[in-house]
Amino acid sequence: MTQADQQGLQVGDKRFVLSAKWWERWCEFVGYDEKQATPAAGADNPPPSRINNLPLLHVGSDTPLDELMGGPLRPQLKENYHYVLVPQEVWDVLRIWYGGGPTIARFIVQVGDPELGNAYNRVHVYPEQPEDGEPEVATNGTNNSVQKKIESSETGANGKKEYAPDATGNKLAVQRKPVVVSNSIPKLCGACRKTVGSLKRCGNCQLIWYCGGNCQMSHWKYHKVVCRSTLTAEEKEDEILQGLQAERRGKMGLRNLGNTCFMNSALQCLSHVELLTRYFLSNQYKKDLNVDNPLGTGGNLACEYDGLLKELWFGTVPSTSPANLKRAISRFAPQFSGFQQHDAQELLAYIIDGLHEDLNRVKHKPYTEVKESDGSQDDAAVAKEAWKRHLLRNDSIFVDHVQGQFKSTVVCPICNKVSITFDPFNCIQLELPQQQNRQIEVIFVPSEPGKSMTRYLVEVPKKGSVLVLKRAVSKLCGVSPSALLAADIYQSMTYRIIGDAERLNRLREDDRILMYQVENMPTENPIQYGFLYHRVGSTLTGDPLLFTYTASTACAEILEKWSNLLSTHVSQSSSAKIPTNMLSQCVYLTDRDGVLLRQEPVPPTADAKFSDFATLHDEESPDELVFVTVAWSSSMLSSSASPRPDVEKIQNHESMRAKSSGSRSHEGISLDDCFRNFVKPETLDQANLWYCSKCKEHRQARKTMETWRLPDVLVLSLKRFEYRNEILRDKLDVYVDFPLEGLDMSPYCLEKSNDKDHLSYDLFAVSNHYGSMGFGHYTAFAKSWKDGDGEMYPGWYSFDDSLVSPAMPSQVKSNAAYILFYKRKNLQAEPSTQKQG
Repeated sequence: MTQADQQGLQVGDKRFVLSAKWWERWCEFVGYDEKQATPAAGADNPPPSRINNLPLLHVGSDTPLDELMGGPLRPQLKENYHYVLVPQEVWDVLRIWYGGGPTIARFIVQVGDPELGNAYNRVHVYPEQPEDGEPEVATNGTNNSVQKKIESSETGANGKKEYAPDATGNKLAVQRKPVVVSNSIPKLCGACRKTVGSLKRCGNCQLIWYCGGNCQMSHWKYHKVVCRSTLTAEEKEDEILQGLQAERRGKMGLRNLGNTCFMNSALQCLSHVELLTRYFLSNQYKKDLNVDNPLGTGGNLACEYDGLLKELWFGTVPSTSPANLKRAISRFAPQFSGFQQHDAQELLAYIIDGLHEDLNRVKHKPYTEVKESDGSQDDAAVAKEAWKRHLLRNDSIFVDHVQGQFKSTVVCPICNKVSITFDPFNCIQLELPQQQNRQIEVIFVPSEPGKSMTRYLVEVPKKGSVLVLKRAVSKLCGVSPSALLAADIYQSMTYRIIGDAERLNRLREDDRILMYQVENMPTENPIQYGFLYHRVGSTLTGDPLLFTYTASTACAEILEKWSNLLSTHVSQSSSAKIPTNMLSQCVYLTDRDGVLLRQEPVPPTADAKFSDFATLHDEESPDELVFVTVAWSSSMLSSSASPRPDVEKIQNHESMRAKSSGSRSHEGISLDDCFRNFVKPETLDQANLWYCSKCKEHRQARKTMETWRLPDVLVLSLKRFEYRNEILRDKLDVYVDFPLEGLDMSPYCLEKSNDKDHLSYDLFAVSNHYGSMGFGHYTAFAKSWKDGDGEMYPGWYSFDDSLVSPAMPSQVKSNAAYILFYKRKNLQAEPSTQKQG
């Protein structure tokens, strides 16, 4: 996998689709996860079962079993969440080791310009009569499908094509009707910024979307300044041509080239750094251009960024394309090429570093050494000397105004050696303080017939074990933890048994966890476990039911157990139990995935040993568990007197009421909380050991990070994404309260100043992220340079790709805020080239 990642994707290569849940389980078993310790293989960390890709396939309830091995994938699947892509070498060896399937191969193809992304063309359709309503949306559209929509739009009610006005001067009403190729990104309400399934646009300008009339009315006083509904078509064209240039400055959208909302968001924020933008627009950057810097892009990145800024601030259209800049970024940073969404903070870091090197005034960089202090020297003198060394190799407008300085203190736990260094930074990444506990929803399945399943909500330590979870459930259901069996249920199948030692942070938020009460069987023979599935047609439904048996259990006895189990989990009107003779005709031995291992049902011979019947497992991939499936026939389902599965027969415990109150993600934290957490000392983990020059050994040292010098433009990144393992990252949606004005950094900056405003900052831009990692959507808020004097001009604007609209200050603060841009209070707009020492 590492070799494949390094080689990247090449046109014509083949990748194989593999269940992410299975891959995650395998990573835990073999210790592929390097970021945190993984327990050794054993009873609590068994190997994964057969590969199961069936839940990834899009199949109907009437699909025959022999046709389930292929077909298209289910819609709305997310890479690295539902599935991963592995090279053929990895797939082949995993298939040999574990068996299963089915095999799902996909080829790497070239779509459009690999450096640019999808190409989008604006299509104007001129009907004879203006039409009200929504734009036509072509999902997964191609050139042919768009052409068909154009042709259908050109055809009038009489079947003849209607054309645009010609040079004869015929006055026909003109309407621009966009044909949109949807990229499945949800629209946001222009007022409340919520994602709603059904949105309506402003009936006048057709630019802003609203979720309802109340939001539209509350937003009108801000929107009407850009809504030109009172002008005629000719006046509107004249007004756009004559006055748009002045109005569009800094308020122009960026077209989405195909999953490039992350880039658009970062660029809109960066373009509103006033002193940097003025530096480019006034062409001052040209005298600093360093085309010979081997660490830069030969000036390409700076020139393309300058070109985009001039379009954003001097252009006359509502939106422009960042295609040229995207092409330059992809050429020099291939990790950002193609069509996948990336992290806006990672792209922003590259752009700032790249522009700095392109504009570095140092033509020949001398060799310098990093010097450390043992704590006996004056910090101010050491920091000043470190900054001077930094300026010997780095001198640009970004160093002048965007770079700050960290103080890093490392202490050896053995000899107490102290090492203090001062390092530059462009961005402060703030980890979000998190609660030590998490809420987990668990479904308890009693073994006693007649008792219904119960859903509990328990609060447990995030880094606790499954045994801790069992003890919490035990207090609510009254069953001993030793009598509970935890299982992960996925797509109505028993994905795996969860061992007591497994860490709870391995469990996903959407995992379906069932706690089965294990039946007490006084016997000398070892107890074995089996699961009973429900199948209607070719589709599994409901939750599996646990049963136990021993080597001496007869088939008649096991049929009676199944009948008792099903009596609680089926609905019927004629009887309290399903007759065992009926069950013996519709229960089949299957594998873990519900695939038949033999065509005949359970043997009707009453004295036959069930263990003999259950040994008919797939010899290539034996499983310690036994799986049987009740095949509910259509005749049984059509009869009102026949039993049928009741998958909704689950009671909610009163503990579920606490779910609405939620955890800390609903309570919120402050930016001060984040900074206090940032300066806390931490112990380095095994993957980041520090070399102690006194001990001559690598140590798990104690490290403290603090800010010594703060820049004029302060960029703060809220670390909302954390790795749970090698392939999965969790999104933290906690609300962070941050000030729009007057952020006081004096408690967190070691270098003091007599100027009271020197460490006071005002917010001017925010990059937002909605949804999950790799599947969400980026937008931005930015504050205009000139506006802000009156209520009609709040100064803030929303940037959602091509769409730009006024925003209220209250909208800027949300749990989607990801990157915050602050500027020093009373900062001069003109760029300074003074070197700070």
